[in-house]
Amino acid sequence: MSESLKVVAIVANAMMRNFQVDLARLLKDRHGSKVYLYTQSKNAATFMRNMMDPSPFDEIIVNPFTHPMEFPTSLDESAVIAKALEFETRYGRSINRFAIADRHFGRGFSPAGYNHPRSHQSEGSSYLQFLDSYNSFFELWEREFTEKGIRLLIDGGPREAAVARAHGAVVVVPSSTKFENLFYWTTDEFSFSSQIATDYERGTATADHRFDDVVPYSQDVINKQTSKNRKLSVLIWRLLRQVRHHIYYHLSGSAKAKRYLLRSELKLIFREWRVFKELSGGKNISLKELAKKKYVYYAMHVEPEVNFHRRSPEYFYQMSAIISIARDLPAGVIMAVKEHMPAVGRRPEQFYAQLRELKNVEIVDVREPGLEVVMRAAAVITFAGTAGHEAAIRGIPVISFGRHNLINLLPHVYVVNDEEQIAPYLHTALNEERDQAEIAGCVARFVSALRQNSFDMNELAHNNPEGVSAASSEDGYDLLMEYLAVLSREAGVYEAGNLLEGSHGKAAS
Repeated sequence: MSESLKVVAIVANAMMRNFQVDLARLLKDRHGSKVYLYTQSKNAATFMRNMMDPSPFDEIIVNPFTHPMEFPTSLDESAVIAKALEFETRYGRSINRFAIADRHFGRGFSPAGYNHPRSHQSEGSSYLQFLDSYNSFFELWEREFTEKGIRLLIDGGPREAAVARAHGAVVVVPSSTKFENLFYWTTDEFSFSSQIATDYERGTATADHRFDDVVPYSQDVINKQTSKNRKLSVLIWRLLRQVRHHIYYHLSGSAKAKRYLLRSELKLIFREWRVFKELSGGKNISLKELAKKKYVYYAMHVEPEVNFHRRSPEYFYQMSAIISIARDLPAGVIMAVKEHMPAVGRRPEQFYAQLRELKNVEIVDVREPGLEVVMRAAAVITFAGTAGHEAAIRGIPVISFGRHNLINLLPHVYVVNDEEQIAPYLHTALNEERDQAEIAGCVARFVSALRQNSFDMNELAHNNPEGVSAASSEDGYDLLMEYLAVLSREAGVYEAGNLLEGSHGKAAS
């Protein structure tokens, strides 16, 4: 375990910043670890330095190649491509695959997020400049791992994790369980946890396997904030605030002045207001009317979104999935589709009109509580969303297009690896009798494993990074030490497994 803690790299995360600082202090005070923090900009580095006194980090390093402010105009095409191919060979996947979750260079991989704001990076870069930026990104991280001897990477994305794995380092990410406000340590960048899986397979249910019918804390915060955006007064306030922010960015020399385009952000704010009204009432089905029908439920995902694309890099085509499910549904069963609050305004112009072309698809009023829709569904469809988790722990059948979900461990979750599986999975979910006692036992073991490997992040949310307490940070540290101890007992060998094309869970083999 001590080997993994000698040199630690933490990738800065705005929401997790207070937790990251606490964790760095614990690692340094108790193990003498060298801890390095990596940020995307000088402004972010300055902010972090100003919030810490003293700093627990040995150094704060800026990686300007994450999303460059400027691009070289003279590039050797053959040299850039050759270098990219070297990295693809080293990491076992294409540069394009790494870009799937990139909101700037990877916009094209988010067809259901076409109206996400455009940026200087997305609009001002060529294909060759994109490759060159990724080459520079990997070169910096390769240099850091080689020169500093980094053995533990915390909060890294797929790109950083690929470098870490190539150097034999441990990769962990604090991630939401989608259950209350509990977090756990993922053991890869796809949000899976081998520790939870092991405890589920080997363990038994404890007394602490209960759950309440409440929306996860962070999701509740997002829903309440987003629902306010439908008011005209809030629309005007948000437009003016965004203009004010951009004026400040330019006057202060902030890197944000060269990030998202103001006109694109203003368009999205207006679209959010307009589309929210479109998805409220009218021809959108209410929960009261929906309850009279037999239905399967699909809760939309935001695009582009790191959590969505990171957890399901093999398949992330929402419209195709909806059409495939609608195609294979038996007579008398409809598909209820509900928009995710933070995604309102980001879809292509005719997206909802195209959904309404499907006779057996109903769009649910966006104001209806998603958990209530889940609890009345005959089955739930998901990629990597909260709705799938909510259904699974209630014994409701789930068809999962995401191959790395923790819920894939459960017997009533069916993982799609091929289009031909959809029809038989629907038949099984909608018609076959299930041993409810067995499912209840599996769910109890699953929730127990989640709780045993989770720590409460209190009131932590995207708009409240200070919401985590010192006690919670201590709990997170303790669980990280437990996981590293397991690795140490297993001869100190960290094996991530077949993460590129593999799947997690019993149904995905």
